[in-house]
Amino acid sequence: QAEIRGFGDALWWAIVTIATVGYGDVVPKTAAGRILAVFTMLGGVGLLSMVTATIASVFVERRIREERGLEAVKLKGHVVVCGWNPWADETIDALLAQIGTGRVKLVLVNELLPDEVEGIRQKHDGQEIDFVRGNYVHENVLRRANVGSALVVIVLPDSSGGRSMERADERTILATLAVKSVAPGTRTCAEVLDGANRAHLERANVDEVIVRGERTGLVLAGAAIFPGLSEVLDGILSLESEHCLARVDIPERFVGRPVGELRRFLAQEQGALLVALVREPPAFRLTDLLSHDMSAIDQFIKRKFEEAEVPLVVKGKRHQTRVNPGEDELIERGEAAFVIRRRRD
Repeated sequence: QAEIRGFGDALWWAIVTIATVGYGDVVPKTAAGRILAVFTMLGGVGLLSMVTATIASVFVERRIREERGLEAVKLKGHVVVCGWNPWADETIDALLAQIGTGRVKLVLVNELLPDEVEGIRQKHDGQEIDFVRGNYVHENVLRRANVGSALVVIVLPDSSGGRSMERADERTILATLAVKSVAPGTRTCAEVLDGANRAHLERANVDEVIVRGERTGLVLAGAAIFPGLSEVLDGILSLESEHCLARVDIPERFVGRPVGELRRFLAQEQGALLVALVREPPAFRLTDLLSHDMSAIDQFIKRKFEEAEVPLVVKGKRHQTRVNPGEDELIERGEAAFVIRRRRD
């Protein structure tokens, strides 16, 4: 008596047989059925192996592409570091010391070899580091790093891929222009070797520009005149120091109050010494440049801004700072405080 009496029974039996489960609740009885079962078993083993191997190869290939920096990054709120040089590790160490290892994901964009990138990962064990290989002055490479969703983009003078440092600043300028083109709203910090190139980066609306070695002469002269200055600076800026320079938000209740009250609060509650107050650059609207009655020309200009996806609100270039403010000066809305405090884990 046949146990396989329809397509449903046949499909169930074939799946159970190919999967090597073998419940035995439905089995072929006739000679023809058993011959077909033999071919199904032999073919099913090969088919299952092929499907398993295909799925595994997809994951392995994707992993290999990620290690080689060929896969697009799908992170959000990450830190993108473009370029690499002999002192880039110092930047990574300082960054992780400020935000904490493992609290934010890093994406390196450069032309290092996979083995070199793996060495960086091993050095910073416990920190998730993704890698995008390519020339970061090209917008398609930056899009693979998903700079549009990044917390901040840091552009370093680049010597990866055997490049010379002589033209590193040119690549930094091109990279920042590309970043602002792909992700105009993403915060960007860049380092240059020649201070004469600072103006180019500021015109590219880079948020922070650092000139390497710019303060060296000032510190050296100060140390010569004021003994102990270098040790004081080490005590504030060194990663091994128990103290650090940090930015903290000012509680709302201090807005409009004297600086002296905030200074005492920080000292008593946080053991921190107030150094400066800083305020984000003032923003202005491009529409403020247009006439109030919004003529046809004004409407045309506004429409072209919107079609080009140019933000109508533009942030200024320089922060407003008050170093060592007086006790009676009033705290303004939107200000934050820079303090010296004990380093936190």
